[in-house]
Formats: sequence, structure tokens, C-alpha cells
Amino acid sequence: MPKKNGNPTKAIAPLAISEYAIVKINPAQIRALIADLPDTRIDPVRDLDRVGIPTGGGQFWTIPTLDDAEPVKEILGVIVAVQSARAYWPGAFQSGGQPPSCVSADGITGEGDPGGECVDCEFARFGSSEKTSSRGQACKSVLRIFVIRPQSAFLPLVVNLPPTSLADARKYLFRLLNAGTSYHGVVTRLTLTAAQNADGVAYSKGALQYVATLDPREQTIIEQYRKQFLPILAATPPTREDYPEDE
Repeated sequence: MPKKNGNPTKAIAPLAISEYAIVKINPAQIRALIADLPDTRIDPVRDLDRVGIPTGGGQFWTIPTLDDAEPVKEILGVIVAVQSARAYWPGAFQSGGQPPSCVSADGITGEGDPGGECVDCEFARFGSSEKTSSRGQACKSVLRIFVIRPQSAFLPLVVNLPPTSLADARKYLFRLLNAGTSYHGVVTRLTLTAAQNADGVAYSKGALQYVATLDPREQTIIEQYRKQFLPILAATPPTREDYPEDE
């Protein structure tokens, strides 16, 4: 629950996966809860709680709760899935409900105008942004990270990492691979660091840190969960809400 005095919560101590809420709830109870919903299909964008990078160099995540939102210094849990995506809005990048002209649910192939292979698209080049003095891409990338936290009974939290956080996130994932493990075989800590662009504008970057490796029994628990969850996770294109104003 949120802290009524507005103070961010303390860092979460790592827990064995056997202590996570998801492995303590009866699978039959989960199925009953889902069956009781008016629409049992889960849309990763519409239905799951999402957390984005704060603007202005903020260093606290804002986690949705039942009755409010809770500021936390870090997000701790097991990453059960990652999804790359891209979206292009013509003109200066502004808030609003306009759908993108071109989207890619896999970060590889775009659909719409102009569409085609993202790697060859002029709008995916750095410096193509129409925002004044921007060196960014007009077609923006986002990496969705699906995290099972200790308190997650079934559904993961979706953490959206925008273009400025992608390089470090990819390095973390590839370092795990080089160490002979996978992102879903470890506990990961997600934090925020403050940075400045070449124009002196402050922004926040997401940072991923290794915490611990799951033991074989814990890895089996997560693999069983992934078998249930991954078929639910459709390739869903990004929306404007996936990007902070700083981008």
C-alpha cells in the first residue's frame, strides 16, 4: 500500500522465489479469478500495470496500487519476458491520443506509413527527430520488461524503458547471456539514475543490476510460470504513454 506521508519506500530485500506470492497461490484459484473477469484475454498494454521512466531526472519509480500510487527507489523481481517495439508519430513529439503512423510490435518490421524494415527506415536514424535541437530518432524504440515481483500473485509489472535507457539494458541482458544464464534465471534490481543531454536537459535512465541466481528448483517455478504467461503475451505495439516527455 502507498505511504500516506509521501516518503518513498525502502529498498526491498531479495526473497527466495519460494517466498513469492505467485508460488503460494493455488493455480485453481488463479484460473477461477481470471474466469470471473468479463474478458479473460489479457492485453499487456491495456490491462497490466505499467511503470515508465519519470521526467526531469527523477529517481523514484511510481508503482500503481489498489488505491493510489507508491514511490519506490527500486523494483526487485524476476524478468519473465522482454519485448522490443517501435512507433512513429509525424511532426514534433507531443502528448495526445493520436495513434502512431507506423508501429512495430517486434522492433524489426514496421506496419503503416512508411512501414517496412526498421533498420532501413530514415525515421529510425539518429538525428531524424523533428524536435528542435534533438539528436534522437523520429521513430522511437521502447523495451518492455515484464517483472514478477515478490508481491505479484499472478500478473507481472510492465516497465517501459525508452531510447535513452536501451543501450545499458541490452548490455545487461547480453552480460547475463555471456555468463551462461538468462534474464529469467536471476533476480534483477531496476533503479534510476539522473543524466543530462548535450543541451543540459536533465532526464532519467533505467539501470538493471544482477542480484542473485535462482537455484534449479526456483528456475523450474519460473519456467512453469512462463509457460502459462508467454502465450497470453501478445506482440502489442507501443502507445504514447510508453514514452516520457523528456524523450
